[in-house]
Amino acid sequence: MGNVSPGAVPTPAPHSVADALALQQEGCARLGSLLYAQLLAGLAGDHEAGGLTAELLEGRSARPVHDALVLRLLGAVHRIVLDGRAAELAQFYPSAGGLVAGDPTPAFLAAVATHRREVEDGLARGVQTNEVGRAAVLVAGFALVARRTGLPLRLREVGSSAGLLLRWERYRYVAGAVEIGDPASPLVFDDVWIDGPPDRSGPLAVADRRGCDVAPVDALSDDGR
Repeated sequence: MGNVSPGAVPTPAPHSVADALALQQEGCARLGSLLYAQLLAGLAGDHEAGGLTAELLEGRSARPVHDALVLRLLGAVHRIVLDGRAAELAQFYPSAGGLVAGDPTPAFLAAVATHRREVEDGLARGVQTNEVGRAAVLVAGFALVARRTGLPLRLREVGSSAGLLLRWERYRYVAGAVEIGDPASPLVFDDVWIDGPPDRSGPLAVADRRGCDVAPVDALSDDGR
């Protein structure tokens, strides 16, 4: 720091792969994703030991945190699990019907070794989150805008992936005895607000919706599903 002139803002040191693993592990732990929190702790140990995780991730990106390198790895393997091509690992994944407790790291690394070429291809692709949980936040903001303006909404989303958030008003939101949204929706948000449900008084209509994405996902296709 002695070479930094007064008032200058030092350039932050670039993150390493180890930083990326640690940051993602911490985020998963805080958000309650216990499977990934435990898995990433195991992968961090494998990386430190110079194992397969280090072979795959080191030298692949100059900005491993910014480029979501760890999420790319998790996503590539999750796709294989969902396709039914990693039976031993699938036992740990609730999304594949798994209920097994314990350390998933050995099974994860075995699946990576078996499908290494496919995993490496996945590391070259960007991350598509398709996170419908964000709709519970959006519904509050959209309701406020509609209530204050009295106008229908025209939705525009940059980076819309499969467009799932553009359909936020078609989901069902429950808070105690209060229900808003589509009562027939199979997607239900149940008591997700700390301070109670958002104020949905007043008209709330979507006039039209449009989204764009550099690599849009067609949810009606077999591959998109």
